[in-house]
Order: sequence, then C-alpha cells, then structure tokens
Amino acid sequence: MDSTIYRPTCSKHDSCDQLNDETHMRVFFHRLPCKYDSQCEHIDDKEHCKTYSHPGFCIEKGYCKDMSELHLLKYRHVPLCNDGLSCSLLIKNDNSHCTTYRHSKNNCEFGLYCINFHNHEHIEDKNHPFNPSCPFTPYMCEFYDKFLENLDKNNSSISLNVETHCSRYSHICPYGRQCTDQLHKQNIKSTIHIIRFECPNKENCQLIDDENHLNSYSHPTICDIRLLCSYKKFDCPDHSNLEHIKQYRHSGHIEHIGVSGYLGLNKNINFVQNQNEMIRNIQTYLRSAKWDQTTITISDELKQWIRALQPTHRCNKLIFESILVHGHIMSRDHMNSLTKSDSVAKAAKHHTKIKRIFDKINNPSVKQTCEEYIKILVEIQFNKIGKTKTVSESLEDELLKSKLKLNRLHRYVTSEDVETIQALTIEIAEGSLQLHSSPTGIGFGFDQSLGTNKHVFGVLGPHTGYYYGDIILVFRHELMYHPDSNFSIQAATTFGQSKNAYKFRPWLTDPGSPETRIEHFHRNKLHCSIPGYEDAAAYELMALTGLPKKSLTNIDLKAIQQRWLNIDSHCVFEAHLPQLIPLDYIDHIYIAKTTFDSLST
Repeated sequence: MDSTIYRPTCSKHDSCDQLNDETHMRVFFHRLPCKYDSQCEHIDDKEHCKTYSHPGFCIEKGYCKDMSELHLLKYRHVPLCNDGLSCSLLIKNDNSHCTTYRHSKNNCEFGLYCINFHNHEHIEDKNHPFNPSCPFTPYMCEFYDKFLENLDKNNSSISLNVETHCSRYSHICPYGRQCTDQLHKQNIKSTIHIIRFECPNKENCQLIDDENHLNSYSHPTICDIRLLCSYKKFDCPDHSNLEHIKQYRHSGHIEHIGVSGYLGLNKNINFVQNQNEMIRNIQTYLRSAKWDQTTITISDELKQWIRALQPTHRCNKLIFESILVHGHIMSRDHMNSLTKSDSVAKAAKHHTKIKRIFDKINNPSVKQTCEEYIKILVEIQFNKIGKTKTVSESLEDELLKSKLKLNRLHRYVTSEDVETIQALTIEIAEGSLQLHSSPTGIGFGFDQSLGTNKHVFGVLGPHTGYYYGDIILVFRHELMYHPDSNFSIQAATTFGQSKNAYKFRPWLTDPGSPETRIEHFHRNKLHCSIPGYEDAAAYELMALTGLPKKSLTNIDLKAIQQRWLNIDSHCVFEAHLPQLIPLDYIDHIYIAKTTFDSLST
C-alpha cells in the first residue's frame, strides 16, 4: 500500500493491542513513541504530536511524590508549586490546588556529584540519589576508614557495625574523578562522588608531601581520600616517604598538638563593634579629607591574602634555645614568673615529655613524689646558680631520699623516666635562670599597662623587625583563632606616650589621656574568628597605603605589599598571641645556617 495514501488513526491510539497484526498496521496509522518520553520539549506541539506519542499524566496528579528519573520519564505531571512543601494550601489540604499543582522536592541538579551534602537546608529541599551523608565524611568517619581498609579483603573481615553504618549512610568516594564504578546501583546509594580540581602539575607535582594539597586536588594514581595511617603524623616512621604518603593520609585530628591555655585576655573586648567602628571611622575620614574616592572597594584577592596571613615571631639565639628547652614560646609576663623556683617547677612539670610520664602514673602518691622530686631539683639549681652558689646538705638529703623513693616505685616510674625527669628539669631550671639576663621582646614598660605583656608578640604576616632577632618562627594560622589571640593594625605602643597611632592613622581621634588611649587601643583590635574581620583590616591597609597622596587610585594588593616591606614592623599588623604556645604550633622556622650550626647541642 502506498505510504502517501491517507490512513485513519487507530481508535485505540497508544493503547493499541494489535501492533503485531500486519493487516491492522497497514490499514491504520500509529504514532511513533517519542524518544524523549514525558521530557519532550515539544510535548504540547500539535504537529509534533500527530507523529509522536507521549506518556499520559500520572494518576496521582498533584499528590505524586515520586521524583525518580524513571517515573518522571514514564508519566507527565502537573506543574510544581512555587512554594513547594511549605505551601499554605498544601498544608490546608486544598484539593483544587493540590490536584492542579505538584508539591514535592526537586531533584538536585548535581545529583550524585552534589557538594552540598553537609548543607542541611539543601538536603531537605532537594532530592538526591544517595543515602543521607555521614556527618563525619570525608575524613573523620572511623567506620568508613575500616571499610576502606578491608575493601580488597574478604567481606567477612568487615564487622557488622561497619557494614550497617556504610549501608545506611553515604560517604565521599575515595577515588573521586578516577572512580570507574560511579553508575553502579549500590555505589550510587552509598557514595557521593566529588569531582575535585585536578592538580595542574599532575604527575610532576612537587607538593606530594603536603597533606592540605593532597586533600584539595586530584592527582593521577593517588586516591582523593587516602587510607588512614595507623600512626600519628609525627610518630609515623614513613612520614617522609612519598610512596607511603601517596597511599596514606595523616589527618590533623589524630595529630598530637599541644594545648595553649586560656586566660580570658579578650573577655572584655567587643570585636564586632571594633571592626564596624574602624570601617566607619575611615569612611568618615575619606569624605571629610576629600580624597579622590570616598568609597573603598575591596578585591577578593586582598581578602584572600589577609585570610592567609600567618603569625610570625622573631627572636635571637638565646631566646630560641630557651624556647626549645621549655617546649613553649613564652610571653614576657610568663618569663618574669620564672624567677621563682615554684613557677619553674610548674613549667618543668608541664614539659611535653614529663607530662607524658605523669599521664602514665595512676597513683596520686607517686605523682606527688615526682612533683616533690622536681621541686627539689629546681631548688638545687637555683641555689647553685643563685647568689649563694651553694646547696645545703638538707636539700641534698631530700633529693636523695626522693630519688630512692622513686626507684622503689619502679612499677609506676621506670629508671629511664626518673632520668628523663631529672635531665629535663635541670635543663629547664638552668634555661630559666639564663633567660632572666635577656628576656624576649623589646620590653616597653607601656606593655604592662596595655596588658600585652601577657601575650606573645608577633606580626600577622611578613616580619621585617630585624632588631628582635634573626630567627623567624612562623606559626600555624589556626593560632589566630585562639580565644586569647587578637591583632591590631599597628603596634600597641603607638597608643602610648608618642601618640603615633593618631599621627599614622589620622582617622583616629586622640581621646586625651593615657587611660583613655589604652581603652582606645583595645577598641582597635580584631579577631580572625569574627566574620568580616578581613574587611576592616583591608580598609585600614588601603587607607594607610593611599594616605601619602590621599588617593585610592592604584591601591591594590601589590601596592599594599610593597608598603608593608618598606616600613618598620611596628607599623604593620601586630599579633597578640596566647601566653604559652606549644612547639606544635610552629609551622616553619627560618634560621641562618651559621646560627643553626652555633646552637647548643
């Protein structure tokens, strides 16, 4: 039969049950199924529909909650209500509205690649193909770590708890963009696939030993989420072995980091008010001084630079050796306390190695004996090096008795532990006495009035203050989040007798008296944990850089950095850090080879 001859459309339309009947098919016209099903863009085009058939409407109408891909292809649906599940008419169960509009979660456009898996609001608002995410994924879930360890082994080695957890919750796929099993049904339900940026250097990457870099970028042949090493970072015998690093991660949460105590040094400071007032002062000044621009626009580049600044501390060789002996970087106030033997004994007790020995002792009386032993050792050193330069026989007798007592308690304290306590205590006592002759810092008397003598001083950023010493300690950035940390735009002493703060920063108004200037200094402090601190800091940097010409033209990051490197270190961000900073918080040390070679062994 000629195909151009008109054929009537089958009366059964798309539900015809005679599609296999050759005669029927030749006599009647049947539309072809549209390959796009219900998702066809031309589904309402009459001409298109004459040739192609499409699915009918879902019988659930607006009450349909099925958002699976297969269901959405198989059936047409009424439009989604703009108010979604929070629609007031849905809550009132308005039948007319609910049959006309659909109320359901939309599918997340990123599907199994969604990066918002920890965003509760997003997860509640959108449908995802994976199970609820584990709150500890990607790096903190112990169950998933055990699951990955046994992935290539017999499944019988995986405990029921691990298997149940990993089936109930989804976790980040360790293979990332290199995963070859992304579409496997089980994999979709239990795994979230995050496609990281690729490292631009790929196989030639020079940052393989950088945990943060490996945890941020994808590299060929290296899993995005490596297996967890059974050792702590600093105890791992292979921590510098690149092949080991490629296979195992050393997470920060298991890394031993000393604790920097809290003294409440910022408890009376309103940092939110500070940053708002600092910005407002500069805005007012720009208008009154008639600068070429009265509005400051902060670039993202400058904000990122400020956020990345790390606190740095400079010291001389003597201070550095004292830091190594005590196991802490200390404020001037703490150093002054080391003139007393009791304070030195307390410092010795809190040395990392001695503290570990104490942590192993469960018997209170044994701990007390150890403390007495430390006190006697310190007293002897103070007497030897002090004015008398002699040690009384009674003190020597007490030391001997204490040591003999400890030796008898070998179940609790080994002879090696006793020797460690003795050696470190003597070293700390000698170091403390030597430190009195040359305490750290410039030592302005005004520091005590300001309360900054209780802080470790530094610069938040590059430190060019050569007069503090030629050894540079760069601390971890997270130290700035400590509740006792803060920073000021310039040195605290600029609020002192010189009144330089009001000369260097003309948008500040001198309150008139030493007491009110001290208060004013505290109102010019910022804290890195407060959202928006970088805006206030950027305002200050841009205004200071543009001050000579009263112009903000061409004041960019490069100009700010150039100014920073060409002015005295008292005129850049001064970091006020916790009173005692454990060595763990040191990120880098810069020291001349000649100085390093001359250090005491």
